[in-house]
Amino acid sequence: CERNLQIDYDEEVFAAAKQEMYNHARSTDDRPFMLHVSFTQPHNPFVAGKKYWDMYEGVDIPEPEVAHIPYEERDAWAQRYYLTIRQDEFDITPEQLYNARRGYFAMCTHFDEMIGGLIETLESIGELENTYIFITSDHGEMLGERGMWFKFNPFEASVRVPLIAQGPKLKVGHREEALASLVDLLPTFTDIASDGQFDVYAAPYDGRSLLALPERGSDGDKVFIEFNGEGLYAPAMIMIKGNMKLVHSRTDPKMLFDLANDPLELTNLADDPAYQDVLNAMFAEMQNRWDEDDLDQRIRASQRKRIFVQDAMKHGRFPSWDFGPHYDPAKVYVRGGNDPSTTATKQRGRFPYVPVTKPQYPRQTKK
Repeated sequence: CERNLQIDYDEEVFAAAKQEMYNHARSTDDRPFMLHVSFTQPHNPFVAGKKYWDMYEGVDIPEPEVAHIPYEERDAWAQRYYLTIRQDEFDITPEQLYNARRGYFAMCTHFDEMIGGLIETLESIGELENTYIFITSDHGEMLGERGMWFKFNPFEASVRVPLIAQGPKLKVGHREEALASLVDLLPTFTDIASDGQFDVYAAPYDGRSLLALPERGSDGDKVFIEFNGEGLYAPAMIMIKGNMKLVHSRTDPKMLFDLANDPLELTNLADDPAYQDVLNAMFAEMQNRWDEDDLDQRIRASQRKRIFVQDAMKHGRFPSWDFGPHYDPAKVYVRGGNDPSTTATKQRGRFPYVPVTKPQYPRQTKK
């Protein structure tokens, strides 16, 4: 396409992020900065801008590693999800599958270009070598794997996300094998900001600093995932420890996968006698971490409150809870809100800063 809402949003975010970096560089505030830049691409609908779509013209886009699994052969969670996204109402053709994956690749390229632009900006203001950069996502994408789409399911294509980082204390080219999670970002950022000295959190937190992960395969090499969204009858818990992955929701049969020998999660080992000790030990850790009854009750109470609010909001004028960033046109560009002297305003906005040239022949003024 030539344009869509995701492109509108992402390019506005990109421009605002660049501007924020230059504003920081021109500011007299020498404190460290933190900038959170959130793009929507790549994300469904998989419709990319023409420039990036055309980059993949004639390219052999790889097909899903796991072909479509018929509804009858899917696990209970995947069957419900099939109905949740109304997949029973459509047949996905090979051409549609190819186009969706091509669009996704194209969106990744657009995203990559914007990230490159932000890194160039950091370099131009002299902060690249002194800045930590983290690139990640809030969820994965099935993109036709197993015949599934989007997220909201326990398989690796859905729950795994990229995490690419660079910074002064990070080794160039290092690939971390220890398990990590998005909840590790908060303690990582406080670790970086305080040089490891901050420990006075206002509330309990999950996660651990990415600068001090456990050894791969050690007892601490594990992550926990909780999902309470669409397509479930009860809270869902996932635990990955080393290479083993346990999926539990008490209305469904358990699923256990050996990700080292079965990375595509095609063989459920939950009923295999050889893995009962592993399953029981992991499930015991789950039970120690979660109180399923309490969690279930809190979720249902929250749902009732939100449904009540939703029904109430259907009457009268529908309020918007969207955040609108403050923008005062009098304070930007060459306007009078900062200084009536347009020359002085332009001078302050220049980066790198160039001081005012003093008059060689200053005029004599009356006192």
